[in-house]
Amino acid sequence: MDHHHDSSSQPPPPVNSLDTYILQIPRDQIYRVPPPENAEIIRSIPIAPKKKKKKQCDPLCCFFSLCAAMIIFFIATVLLVLYLLLHLKTPEFSITGLTYMSNSSSTSKHANPSYDVTMKVHNPNKKMHIFYENGGNVSLLFEKDKLGGGKYPLISQEPNESKTIKAVLSGSAKPLPAVIQKRMNATGKASGPITLSLVISEPIELKGAITTKKRMAVMCEFGVNTLSSSTKILSQECHTEFFFEKQKS
Repeated sequence: MDHHHDSSSQPPPPVNSLDTYILQIPRDQIYRVPPPENAEIIRSIPIAPKKKKKKQCDPLCCFFSLCAAMIIFFIATVLLVLYLLLHLKTPEFSITGLTYMSNSSSTSKHANPSYDVTMKVHNPNKKMHIFYENGGNVSLLFEKDKLGGGKYPLISQEPNESKTIKAVLSGSAKPLPAVIQKRMNATGKASGPITLSLVISEPIELKGAITTKKRMAVMCEFGVNTLSSSTKILSQECHTEFFFEKQKS
């Protein structure tokens, strides 16, 4: 008895994994360069900027740069201090009044004469305060004779400020010089003006952008009509100078 096998029931031939497949693409779809549409897409994509690498300072270079900056700062500070010191302005003095009280006008037999000197003092510095300290003195002279002496008032002045001060000077018991008495007793043109000198030596402190201490020396030459309770100032000329204050050891 013959048995017939149906070809459809036979298993399919094994598939070779090394088979080659060929894909056919129409020629009009092959591009040697990207299509324009791709370029537009690429342009629309934001590109993050490249981070710049921080340059690290060479240790030796940083050291010399720091030294140079410190030297420049030091030189600038020194120049500023020198500029301020060299451009400090001295106070301006003017005598506005002189009152003479003789011992003969006093009720006490042993009272010495006194001189009240009124002065106007101006601080011309725009950014410096002036503080007048202890240790100053004021002297009233006629030629080489000292007529009276006393202390300078303790005051302070704001920048560009003017003040009126009074120095009370005590005179000696000895009589006035003969020349002064002669002119005081004379009449008319023979009397003439009496020329006096006011000398001030005063330690001061100036404060502003810098602080410095100096000694102030003031010399005023002025003429008066007489010595009395109503003395008139006829003429005057004052000069002021600064000196560095000596430190006490």
